[in-house]
Amino acid sequence: AASGTIASPCLSPGLALILSIVATMANKFLGFMMLFAFGVGSSFPLLIIASFSTSINLLPQAGMWMVEVKSIFGFLLIGMCFYYLQAIVPFWILIWLVALFLIASGVYYIFNIKKHESRTTKRVKTFIGVCLIASSFIVFIQSYKVTFMQENGSEVTWITDYSYARQKAETEAKNLFIDFGAKWCSICKAIENTVLVKPEIKNILSENFVMLKVDGTNSSSEPYSTLNKQYNITGFPTLLVVDPKSGKVLKKYMGEFYDMPVEQIVKELEEFS
Repeated sequence: AASGTIASPCLSPGLALILSIVATMANKFLGFMMLFAFGVGSSFPLLIIASFSTSINLLPQAGMWMVEVKSIFGFLLIGMCFYYLQAIVPFWILIWLVALFLIASGVYYIFNIKKHESRTTKRVKTFIGVCLIASSFIVFIQSYKVTFMQENGSEVTWITDYSYARQKAETEAKNLFIDFGAKWCSICKAIENTVLVKPEIKNILSENFVMLKVDGTNSSSEPYSTLNKQYNITGFPTLLVVDPKSGKVLKKYMGEFYDMPVEQIVKELEEFS
């Protein structure tokens, strides 16, 4: 309890970040592994220092290198902002912001080279800066493609009324494809912006399914409140293929839908077309 109180100012922000990520993963095993790795990483150095008193002499001494470490972690923290921004801003805006962040970081490293620094330090900073600027140009190209050349996913028609969607599916002899998500769910946004907009997936969904989107941001809102009980929704994202006549769930996807190959998704959806 005492060591936890002392270490809390350092560990709590990291723990809060990991817990927020785990809460949106909908995968108990990966969540356990992330928290387990965090626990091992936090305790291992303390165990070594406590077990071998002379090991404290091996720790790096304070110096200007600590300023550079702070700069690196500062950039990493800013980069983590994009992880949360993807839940509230369109993907094309997000990728432009990433490109600007990369080029700004690269310029910082190049112009932050000081005369008194060693040749090795100057070379490392120059290398990092050049790599970041080169990466920014690659992301700028992708940003342009996403903004001006890629097909817009808004062409797909999503229905938000469950009763109407079910009646439409029965009339057209199609299955329902239900997407349960929430505004705070980052992986839901990632699936919406990168997976469901793939031409192959978009075509098979729009042609062979009636597509229903259910917002679960407010757990008491309808139709989520009713459908949550009916289909036992345990987390977001949840994507269901449902028989409109019987209400039977034919296929269920969760976070793994984001990592599945497009060919596999299309093949599985064709079975219910």
